[in-house]
Amino acid sequence: MRDARRKGLITISDSATAGDGRDPAGIYFGTNSGSVFASRDEGDSWDEIARHLPTVLAVEVLDCG
Repeated sequence: MRDARRKGLITISDSATAGDGRDPAGIYFGTNSGSVFASRDEGDSWDEIARHLPTVLAVEVLDCG
């Protein structure tokens, strides 16, 4: 995922990123191409959890636990 961002394959804004404050930290970000990705292991691995959205301008995390 980091390589994809560095190579310009995905574009995100700072407001489209969020963390959940857990240990290990969950990290979430939305892309200009309408996808939302999540990592539950501090960025070691990523899953696409939503797609086919409009440009994602902001991401917020709600802790229900």
